[in-house]
Amino acid sequence: MSKVIEGRRDEVARARVELEDSTFVALQEWQLGTALHNAIARLSWNNFFEAVAIRRRDKRLEVFLRKRADNDNTYPGEWHAPGAAFRPGENERDVANRLKQEFGIPIASFHYVGEYVDWKKGEARGSGISRIYLVELKGAPREDDRHGWYPVNKFPEVTVFHHRRRLGIIPKAVRAFKAEAAKSVAHPNK
Repeated sequence: MSKVIEGRRDEVARARVELEDSTFVALQEWQLGTALHNAIARLSWNNFFEAVAIRRRDKRLEVFLRKRADNDNTYPGEWHAPGAAFRPGENERDVANRLKQEFGIPIASFHYVGEYVDWKKGEARGSGISRIYLVELKGAPREDDRHGWYPVNKFPEVTVFHHRRRLGIIPKAVRAFKAEAAKSVAHPNK
């Protein structure tokens, strides 16, 4: 009886190694580039991490936006809140760490405040659900001709539609930010 159990343990151990090896390969395939990722993404349902940084300045709220490259295959030359698709095996912190390149500094903390579902067909990156996070940054983000703070009620003329629309990503984050601010004023010790 113990030989049978030992044999099964060996089979399970071999299967576990094979699974870990195939998972490793799958996790490494994203490194083949954005073009391949986008080609696959168009065929599937995706999860996105939308990182919305909001600050209060001179009694008004501002949101950090980034302008996409003019040759980008998705919303070329348009402004947006930084974000990224979840890659296989990534958790929220992994995606937040990757977004350092868009802000120019790391994200110190983040919390989920809602979602936006994009059913648009023909999207270069595919359709999916945008998980909206309010983020705190570790210091001041990059500010130049493609990165900056904008009043939440006055976006640049060319801003990604689902980021600016009334029920879109940024307005949902602004409502959450205001609700949290009101809660902290009403209950300062919580």
